[in-house]
Amino acid sequence: MVTQEKNEIQKEIGRFISYFQFKFQIIKDTKFKANDELFKKILYIGIIDALSKTIFPRKGNRERFVLCLENFSEWKNCSKISLPHLVRLLEFTPEPEYSKIREFAFSTYKQWISGSIVNLEKDPEFEEVKNYWPKGQENIEPIKGVSLSSLKHIHLFYTYRNSIVHELRNLGYGIEELSLEKEPSYHAMTMEDGKDTWQLVYPLGFFENICETCLKNLEKYLISNNINPYNSFKFGSYWKEELNQ
Repeated sequence: MVTQEKNEIQKEIGRFISYFQFKFQIIKDTKFKANDELFKKILYIGIIDALSKTIFPRKGNRERFVLCLENFSEWKNCSKISLPHLVRLLEFTPEPEYSKIREFAFSTYKQWISGSIVNLEKDPEFEEVKNYWPKGQENIEPIKGVSLSSLKHIHLFYTYRNSIVHELRNLGYGIEELSLEKEPSYHAMTMEDGKDTWQLVYPLGFFENICETCLKNLEKYLISNNINPYNSFKFGSYWKEELNQ
């Protein structure tokens, strides 16, 4: 009886994963007349959102999305701090307790060479930045809404996700053609006021990679733990889930 039940769960896993693999391939093969990268990113986000609900059904949107990427995407730089964002934050924090982190951040930032493409390997690790940060204030917001943790790429990615999903708007002024094809990176840009900036880009190829990797690793996880993914969803005639008991 146990073996039969396990076999049924394995079939359900296969059906679930196949459904999203099919959707993934359609997205990848489709070519939009305009805004191709933007629309495809939104659709890949839809898959990742659905997959995150499978394993973290009782978490909020942000937490389960972040946890899904941390556990299944194999994004090795997801916990690094975006140095340009950190430097910008420190420009608004003149307090003496931030002297050590300012010295570290600005001296590191000056080493970036304009005209080059900078990958996330150049960004500092969270723990490294934390060593220079005022003790015990890692969760303090020097500017309302901006803590040190919020500058991790995993959280910046979620901020970007919200912008493209809810506003159909890319953040920043990054140009995908000037970035790495399949990995997040920065490129230099001179703004209209003459100020040089580093623009962060999460390219379409990166979205494809993490979506496909999440699918692959989630399937392995479901199989090895004998988890029926459909248990995290409710199906029925009623649009309000609570009515489909």
